Amino acid sequence: MNFFKDDEIKWLNGLDMAEDNNQSIDVDYETQLLSDTKTMLKIFNREVYDKMVATAEVSAYLGGAMGINEIQFYLAAHYANIGYLGLPNIIGKKDFLTHDEKKISHLHPMYSLEYMRTRNLNIAAYLVYMHHELPNGKGYHREQKLSMDCAYLIHIADSFVGMLSHKSYRPGYSKEAAINTVLHPYEHYDTFIGEIDAIRTALGKVSLDDLGL
Repeated sequence: MNFFKDDEIKWLNGLDMAEDNNQSIDVDYETQLLSDTKTMLKIFNREVYDKMVATAEVSAYLGGAMGINEIQFYLAAHYANIGYLGLPNIIGKKDFLTHDEKKISHLHPMYSLEYMRTRNLNIAAYLVYMHHELPNGKGYHREQKLSMDCAYLIHIADSFVGMLSHKSYRPGYSKEAAINTVLHPYEHYDTFIGEIDAIRTALGKVSLDDLGL
């Protein structure tokens, strides 16, 4: 599934993560809006709130380890799963997802992207869309035309949190098992070889208590 038309592919490819994109962002405004959003979610949708906070926490460890100072990376880490608000309550389901429910769940990056685009956070829009893609092209949208940039760090964080979480049909993974499993898709690609050790170390420092797990 390719969510973008060719002109949108060009738009996304034209974004440069190395640019000083923070100049046009009102950091105080974004900080307050994020705080208000978290307060609202904590009251009205605890599942999305918990996933937002935990994914952002782990992403912060990874972003710090990789020296990322782009504020939109950290905003994307918080808002990557905000698109679940536009879907049925799949995120709160305790049992296995059906085939149709999985297809619906795979739409959440698109809704997250649209939210980021309405706020002119184009880098964040790119990252939330790509945060479930894989280097072998077998992610949610099987996206192969676009660079993963640092979206893969949010994918690792999101997946790591999911693996650690207890489900009705399985216990949570141990931290070591979760780290090994989440890094496996990246270990055989030259692009990530120089980063795997740093990511592994950063994940090892994550406190499960801080994640509420």
